[in-house]
Amino acid sequence: MSDQNPMEINGGAMMAMTGKSCIAIGYDSKIGNNAEFLGKDFERVFRINDECYYGLAGMASDVQTLHSTMKFHSNLYKMKEKRDMDVEAFTHMLSHEQYIKRWSPFYVEGIIAGFDKDGKPRVYGTDIIGDITEPHDFIVAGTCEENLMGMAETFWRPDLEEEELMHAVAHAMQGALNRDAISGWKLHVTVVTKEHVRTVVLRSRQD
Repeated sequence: MSDQNPMEINGGAMMAMTGKSCIAIGYDSKIGNNAEFLGKDFERVFRINDECYYGLAGMASDVQTLHSTMKFHSNLYKMKEKRDMDVEAFTHMLSHEQYIKRWSPFYVEGIIAGFDKDGKPRVYGTDIIGDITEPHDFIVAGTCEENLMGMAETFWRPDLEEEELMHAVAHAMQGALNRDAISGWKLHVTVVTKEHVRTVVLRSRQD
C-alpha cells in the first residue's frame, strides 16, 4: 500500500491575509499527479459573495465535490434568509460539512477570508475534519505550508493598506512556491475591500 499523502497528490498552495479594512487571498492554479503536470488553470479559490471568499487545498476531486456542496448550501441560505452569508456563518457551515464526513473525510483544508457583521476583516482555517482556526493575521494551506507560513510571517504587518496587502501576499507566495516542485505556474491574488474587488494573475514557477 502506498504511503502517499492524499493531500499532496495534486499539489496546490494558498494564503489569506488581513489588512486595514481589506482582505487578500491568493492561490496557485497548477494541478498535477505527484510530479506529473496535468494542467495550469485549476480553480482553488471561490467567491461566496462580495464580502466572503474561500479556498480549498488538497485532493482535486474532493475540492470540486466539497465546493459544489458549499455552493448549494450558500445559495439555499440566501434563498431562505434573504441575505448573504457572512464570513463567520460560512466558516461554521464549511466546518460542519467537513466534520460530518470525518470517518471518510474530504482530503482538503479550507481557508476563508471576508468581513464579519461589524465590517472587520477576518480570516479562518479548517482542517480535514472541520476544526476551526481563527488567527488575527493570516492563514495558509497546501503542499508548501511551512514555507508559506515563514514567508507570511516575514511580509505581514498590522494595518496594511490595499496595495501593500496585495504585494505582501504576492511576494510571500512567490517565495514559497519557488521552493515547492508540485505547485506554481500561475499565482492568483484577490484583494477585497468594502467597495471593490481586485484580482491580479502573476507568473510563478513553471516546471
